[in-house]
Amino acid sequence: MVLGTLIGLLFGAALWGLVLAVVTGVAAAVAAWRWSDVVALRRTGARPVADDAHPRLHNLVEGLCVSRGLPKPRLHVIDDAAPNSYAVGRSPRRASLVVTTGLLDVLTRIELEGVLGHELSHIKNHDTVVSTLGVTLVGGLATLSSCSARYFWLGGRESGTGPGVVTAVAALPFAALSPAVLALRDHVLGPRREYDADLAGVELTRYPPGLAAALDRIGADPRRVRHPSVATAHLWLVDPWPVDRARSGRFARWYDSHPDLEERVDALREL
Repeated sequence: MVLGTLIGLLFGAALWGLVLAVVTGVAAAVAAWRWSDVVALRRTGARPVADDAHPRLHNLVEGLCVSRGLPKPRLHVIDDAAPNSYAVGRSPRRASLVVTTGLLDVLTRIELEGVLGHELSHIKNHDTVVSTLGVTLVGGLATLSSCSARYFWLGGRESGTGPGVVTAVAALPFAALSPAVLALRDHVLGPRREYDADLAGVELTRYPPGLAAALDRIGADPRRVRHPSVATAHLWLVDPWPVDRARSGRFARWYDSHPDLEERVDALREL
């Protein structure tokens, strides 16, 4: 609304700028409520799992859902060797659970059950409502500002050359906004919820070592999903776009969408 008013002032019509901002915001909110999950699924390349495909996945999800009285979410798979997963949906009855083929290949049955328990706990506790809306409402601006900041602050170090003058000047306003936008993302979609989902997940499986072993195995795997996005980073079980802290210094902490993996494993092992 403030931005719309300022734009309106530039053209001598502050009121119309405010009205345009309100209408645009309402339209964006309605679109996010209805189609954010579809956007997330398409953006990550997820496809529905047929009833006769991946029987172990169907069996584990059905068992966990029946034991807790949860509706079975729609199952999707991403053809990616990197082990990872996420859940989206604006309600438990309209939820989708997504896993990569790498996750199905790498994890044992007990480890996979731990991961599925984590994702189902997001659905059960309605975490997916906020995180799914965040894909479009917060994620779009986060993507623009974060990518600009990554190029401006980190790009020169990673490539060995600095950004061009014109590109650097164009990216600077968004790079300056990046910490504030990502702080907003973390406040709304904060990393703390992953700790809560870990604990709630092991309440479903009744076996903390299963999820702890899964996180250990995933953390040791060097592969990451092929098409990461800042807009969807907060959805995943493990950060799909980790920053090289040794090379990017103190700026790296701005881009963390998840808590430290070792801390999550330690918390599970204390149970």
